[in-house]
Amino acid sequence: MDMTRYIRIILILAAVLLGVGCSTSRKAASNDSESIPAAPDYSDSAMWYKSLDDSGNTGADVFCIVQGLEPDYRNSKGKTSHWADVYNPSHKAGMEKEMSRIASLIGKGNNFYAPFYRSMTTDSWTSNDEETIKERAKVSAEDVKDAFDQFLSTREKIGRPIVLVGFSQGGMAVLELMKQLSSETHRGIAAAYVIDCGVTSQDTLQCKWIKPAKDSSDTGVTVCFNTVNGDKGIGKGDLPQSVMCINPLNWRTDATPAKAGDITVTMDPVRNVLVAKGVQSKSDIKGSDPNLYGESLSRNIRLRATKFRLRHGMFEKTPGRGRRSVVPVKPKRNLVK
Repeated sequence: MDMTRYIRIILILAAVLLGVGCSTSRKAASNDSESIPAAPDYSDSAMWYKSLDDSGNTGADVFCIVQGLEPDYRNSKGKTSHWADVYNPSHKAGMEKEMSRIASLIGKGNNFYAPFYRSMTTDSWTSNDEETIKERAKVSAEDVKDAFDQFLSTREKIGRPIVLVGFSQGGMAVLELMKQLSSETHRGIAAAYVIDCGVTSQDTLQCKWIKPAKDSSDTGVTVCFNTVNGDKGIGKGDLPQSVMCINPLNWRTDATPAKAGDITVTMDPVRNVLVAKGVQSKSDIKGSDPNLYGESLSRNIRLRATKFRLRHGMFEKTPGRGRRSVVPVKPKRNLVK
């Protein structure tokens, strides 16, 4: 897919997903009506992958949207479906494997929540029919919005920062979700991590709080990066266009290199992309960001959660003992617009 077409699809998806809260967004194209899998019921615990690892109540509630990897397939009615089926054991197992991998990398010390959702198939991204892409995007977006509503209404802990995380298609879903948040809900979000996905200028114009992280500890920001394998990777036509990027190894937004083992990662500040050198594989490394930066991301989520608590007065002070416990804040329900 060339860059021009990629950007065009991104803009179409952005325009469509902005209106997902309207009743019309619940309607799919008539020719897809029999190919759309059943919607998840997020009040059912089976529709969630959870890893609760914050007994000290010092981390964050991480809401994570993973990338869907299913190709088009035939459903029980013999129709070609363009979305993962959360009730299909094979589809669910594949998604759960990805959730488990990411939770093991960034969920340490946090409460990790990942909803199973009807992600678009990989074949959907290469469709030439832009109207079809427009309709299919609504299905995934409905699920992410519904899952986040349920997440907000049933959080067990109070006074805890929220961290949004999305990988590739999930990163785009996080961007679109942010555009629907009320200002009250946004005040509870420590940071949003948009990984292996670009942030466009249109995204920033549509949502005032999609703003770039500038260091390792600022809060209320968007942490965005995408990695290519060597200088040759920059020239690939399917490279996500982005107006922001930060190096998750040294948390700089310039060309200062940083190392992770034998790999050196340098940001290209013109193209807003990370260039990794020393990677053993000679092929594309798209989708490998969690493995490259998992330890650094895990530490950073904890740091931003701590800074968020400090900046929002969420710690009590005990004379002679310093900061003690989190001040209870009554959680709000259904805070998506």
